[in-house]
Amino acid sequence: MRFEKGKHDDIEIVASIPASKLSWKREAILVWVQNSKSALKVIYGTTSKGRFKSFLLLNDIPLVKWHDNENNCPTCEQFLTAGYGMDKIDITTVEQIRECCTKVNILTDKDITPVRPLLELLEEGLYLISFIPHYPTDGEGNYFWHMSNEMKVYKSLHDSWLSNGIPAFMLPTQPLNKYDRNRVEYYREQIRKGTQLGGIAYYFGGYLSALLDGHHRATASFLEGIPLDCLTICKVDSIYCNRNGGNEVVSGLFMGGQTIDVSTVPSNIIESMSIKFHEKIKNELNCSDTDKYIDMITMGWENNVINKEYLENTKKFPTYKGLEAVERAGELSDERIEHLLKQANQIEEEDMTYVLLALVTLNDNRVFRVAKSIASSERWSSLWDIAYMFLATIRTQEVEEFFIDFLINDDKKRPEITKIVDDYFKEI
Repeated sequence: MRFEKGKHDDIEIVASIPASKLSWKREAILVWVQNSKSALKVIYGTTSKGRFKSFLLLNDIPLVKWHDNENNCPTCEQFLTAGYGMDKIDITTVEQIRECCTKVNILTDKDITPVRPLLELLEEGLYLISFIPHYPTDGEGNYFWHMSNEMKVYKSLHDSWLSNGIPAFMLPTQPLNKYDRNRVEYYREQIRKGTQLGGIAYYFGGYLSALLDGHHRATASFLEGIPLDCLTICKVDSIYCNRNGGNEVVSGLFMGGQTIDVSTVPSNIIESMSIKFHEKIKNELNCSDTDKYIDMITMGWENNVINKEYLENTKKFPTYKGLEAVERAGELSDERIEHLLKQANQIEEEDMTYVLLALVTLNDNRVFRVAKSIASSERWSSLWDIAYMFLATIRTQEVEEFFIDFLINDDKKRPEITKIVDDYFKEI
């Protein structure tokens, strides 16, 4: 499908992607951006000490800081620290972003005019734009708005060898000292009235997006146990090329964890992108600028709003491992599940792990039966931790009796399982 250029041809919709082609099952558009301000972008550099860094910048202010690992391994531990904060951005730019938050019709109307002020902030390139539901956690069972100036490993940031991450969880860009409980309660009331809230996010990598606008709406969604739909910006991460004789021909585009067929994009744009990728210099920043961004620190992140309510609510959301399992589990038919339950070798064990985690993540009505079957079988003892942890979330007489039977026959050889069951009864 092709779209006519509008009044401005420096920002244009070049293709539409149906929901069926995307992991998050929402429609998207591809937008080609030229002659823009290049104010909002991810940029790389090396410090004076030789450490590789990257930053999500807006108007020369770092919103998120990424730090390399010692082995420079892309699938190893990934470190993040808090940025300098959206509150340091000029109010004109902030309002420019905020006004685009409610423009929910751009995908159905194929009209980017309402969000043009946001798109003008981007650097030149091809972007996928979609309303994507984001869970208001970090993907590892923690409330999203809980970041600090101390380096922390974010396992949800990297892709695994077996699957690609997608935009699904949040990184904050607003310091926590801007938290306002009254605003949170206002938005909670709006949710209860049926109001559809939204945010704006920039996909950073793995399963994580940086939330540019909507921190209080995301917190309200967190406390209500629902995801927040975010107008999400995903830039082309890489291009795939095939050899055709002596030439390289672009065959695919990778963005937001998705591979996009190049046939949907005009050839002149593909050619322009290919040139840009080949000319791109890895270290875009000099050492002094890299050091400057690292040293931009605010103490506004040290506020603490975490209480028991927040800790309990994290259990309502899936983790990145759960989403990865959904992708890796494959067919979830009754026949396949029954076949796996009757097996017990290394191959089936891996498959059964993904199936069980997928059923838990999807809140499938078969998960209780499958988890109990696994927890009842010595052949599946390697998966007992997952099965027992799930069963411990259910308060029924059947589960109580099952756990009592476990304690009566407990040989104390699996203290981690004993602890799960003991904790279950402590909370009754």
